[in-house]
Amino acid sequence: ISKIDDYAFYGCKSLKAFRYGGEKDTSETLNFPSKLKYIGVKAFMSCDDVAFGDLKFGNTLEHIDMQAFMGDNGITSIYIPESVKWLGSCAFENCTSMTRAEIHATPSEFRGCLYGDTSLEELILPGFVPIRNEYSLNQFFNDNEEGAFNSTEVPESLKKLSVLSGDKIPANAFSGFSYVETI
Repeated sequence: ISKIDDYAFYGCKSLKAFRYGGEKDTSETLNFPSKLKYIGVKAFMSCDDVAFGDLKFGNTLEHIDMQAFMGDNGITSIYIPESVKWLGSCAFENCTSMTRAEIHATPSEFRGCLYGDTSLEELILPGFVPIRNEYSLNQFFNDNEEGAFNSTEVPESLKKLSVLSGDKIPANAFSGFSYVETI
């Protein structure tokens, strides 16, 4: 399986296992196919209490569309590989049990992908990625089309922020990160 299309599992609140290997696949968890390239709009939205746990996507994934995992409280952490070129707006919005996000991708779109993730404690990013000529990292927590930033959108729970590369710290880079203790 290389593509999970729009609304594929929308609202599947009782999903326990995702088996795609035929009779030989006896997994009891939600593992994503190793050759997965595309996750569509709202593909897993409103799977409220499904035990996704720690989501680690493989290096073949290129596209996570908007609101793909919105409101999925069973997600505890995410790992997004460098291969992802599109991380749609609000992709992981309101995943209120997520405590860690590790994003190695530098997608052309990522506005608000972590908006409303009120339990997030640690965020790891590849570097500073400009969107609309702005470099402020709080764009990950803002789903405002105009790019107006408000410090209340960065969760109070966020205590540790790691930026893995870059040769300068741009203007407004950490604007609104009032509660972060370690950068």
